[in-house]
Amino acid sequence: MKQEINRFTAHTNCPPGEHLAIFTNSKVFKYPRGEREILSFLILKDENTPLTNNKGKAYYSVIVCNKTKGVSTKSKINKIKLAMLNKDEYDPLGIHVGLPAIESFYDRKFKVLVSAKSEDYNFITHIQRPRDLEWEHIEMEYEGGFIRDPRKLYNQLKHKIPHRERGSTDEAFNYFLNMNGGIFLDEKGNFKCEIDYNSDVMNGPKSDISIIHKKILKFLDTHDLKVLFKF
Repeated sequence: MKQEINRFTAHTNCPPGEHLAIFTNSKVFKYPRGEREILSFLILKDENTPLTNNKGKAYYSVIVCNKTKGVSTKSKINKIKLAMLNKDEYDPLGIHVGLPAIESFYDRKFKVLVSAKSEDYNFITHIQRPRDLEWEHIEMEYEGGFIRDPRKLYNQLKHKIPHRERGSTDEAFNYFLNMNGGIFLDEKGNFKCEIDYNSDVMNGPKSDISIIHKKILKFLDTHDLKVLFKF
C-alpha cells in the first residue's frame, strides 16, 4: 500500500518559459477578498529530475483559481481539468456531463508555459494538452470577452512563434501597432477598433496603413498569428 504524504504547496520561483512540470497539489487558501484554490507544479529538467537553481533549490510555479464547487462548465478549474485529460479520457459526450476530481490529476506531467507577473511572482498561463499536444490558454476572460487589446492577445499567443523568429516578430508587431506615430492608439494608448479609413491620415481604405489596421482587427477576431506574420 502506497504511503500517504503531506503534499507541499508551491512557492513561485520558476523562470519564465516553456517547461515540463508535474502537478503536485491543490489547496484552498483564504485571501482578503475571498478564497483561492492554488494548483502547485514542480518544474522538471526531464521526466525524472526536478529543475533546480545553482543552490540546488527546486523550481515551482502555480495556477490560481477562485474557489468553486467545480460544477460550473464555465469555471477555470474545469477548463484546467479539460486541458489535462489524456486522449483515452477525452469523451466528446462525457466532458459535457462532468470531469474527474482534481486529485485524480496528481503526479501527471505536462508541458506548461510560465509567465512572469513581477520579479518575485510567476504563474502558469498555458498547458500543452496531452490528448493532442495543442496549447490551451487557461487564464479566463470575462464572459463574452472579446479581447480588444492586440498586445494582450499577442503576448498570450507568442509562445506559438518559433524561438528563432520571436525577436523579428516582436519588432514587426511593435512597428504595426505604432505606425505613423501611433495612429491606431488613442490618448491613453488603447487600440482603436474603429477608424475612418477615408480620412486624410489613413489615406483611403486601400492604403498600407488601412490594410495593417484591418489585419490587426482580423487578428483580434481570429486569434491567428499568421494573419500578421509568416513563420
